Amino acid sequence: MSKRKDSFGVDVEVGDIVLSCPKHKWSAKPEVGRVSGVFDSGRVTIQVPERATIYAYQEGAPDIEQESYRYVPDEDAKLDAWGRRPYKRESYTQMVKDYTIVGHKWKWLRKQAADITLIVLRKGSEAKKDLTETLAERVGFNELTRNLELNYDAVTPELD
Repeated sequence: MSKRKDSFGVDVEVGDIVLSCPKHKWSAKPEVGRVSGVFDSGRVTIQVPERATIYAYQEGAPDIEQESYRYVPDEDAKLDAWGRRPYKRESYTQMVKDYTIVGHKWKWLRKQAADITLIVLRKGSEAKKDLTETLAERVGFNELTRNLELNYDAVTPELD
């Protein structure tokens, strides 16, 4: 039995498709993903798609030569007041991995879902529903529409 419920009181179970809306500014992007774990603490992990970059070295490309710079003591210069030699910049060639982008692929990324705003959009193998239909049966679409049309600059809301 699941100990976690979504924002509307629906049990959250592994395999459900959920909408996760984090409140933190560094992760404030809403995401739709599949629940991959529900823990005793109430934490939920979801699986979301992520576009990953493929570099040439990951496909077996050999290392490439790269011009680089380093600082070495200048043997021709005079010693300073403390008996040290100044440094000069010297170029050299080194072998590095080839970071040329050769393509992209999609992969699954597992992350923690939002703690507060988590909405079950589809249960397990249930048929897909329109978002308006899902919200209408859980919240009441008329209430959502009414709240969208409120005058938020008014001192008190005009509710009937």
